[in-house]
Amino acid sequence: MKVLMGMEQEHKVTEGARRAAEQDAAAQRHAAQVLQDKYEEAVAGLAEMEERAVMAESMLEATLQYHKAQPSPRFIFTPSIKRTSAGYTVTWPFRLRYKYCFTSEHQNY
Repeated sequence: MKVLMGMEQEHKVTEGARRAAEQDAAAQRHAAQVLQDKYEEAVAGLAEMEERAVMAESMLEATLQYHKAQPSPRFIFTPSIKRTSAGYTVTWPFRLRYKYCFTSEHQNY
């Protein structure tokens, strides 16, 4: 009888250990699934950010090319210089005129 009771007790302990192991395995499977979902979400987020970065880089490159093709502000307001008998006449786009004389008696500074 003692042997039978010992075997029954051992069976209960083994059954409890089996249940605990099954619960632990289920918890680990759940944790692994949660981690897998988070990993896939992170990879999708990285792919989206990479796509946005490529788009931003393309837009920046297009903007730089556009600005290279545009005249620089210093060239937009380039004056017109005409030589006259008295010196040079400089005409600015906003219609101011300056006369520069390059003779020894009439020098403008």
